[in-house]
Amino acid sequence: MTVLLAYTPTSAGLAAARAAVEEAKRRGSEDVTIVSVLRDRAATPPPAPVSGVSAEQDLDAVAEDLVRQGLKVNVEHESSGDVVEYVKAVAERVKPSVVVIGLRRRTAVGKLLLGSTAQRLLLELDYPIVAVKAPDGT
Repeated sequence: MTVLLAYTPTSAGLAAARAAVEEAKRRGSEDVTIVSVLRDRAATPPPAPVSGVSAEQDLDAVAEDLVRQGLKVNVEHESSGDVVEYVKAVAERVKPSVVVIGLRRRTAVGKLLLGSTAQRLLLELDYPIVAVKAPDGT
């Protein structure tokens, strides 16, 4: 089976990556599929990586870290498109035992006005979901 990690290069994404490792090991060293939409910078600026490198380099570093921890890793990424639809499509293909996502703190008004990728994933995915916050609460 597979643990599906919906990853963004943010502190919440890094918390999700740590949780995905824990889930994979707890479930008997399952594979981890990392899903990321590396947006076109001209169309929509991507989240600023917390590591100070490009989003692509950050994604590679996370994948390498998981491999160093003894996990088999598959990376699925797109350069544009609807994040939720892409995660759903990958989930339907790999049939994960669990999906791990990172959450950031937002006000109710912020969620109403801007929508929430995490909220859509929670509502639209038909798989168990582990949602984690970054340690600093961001």
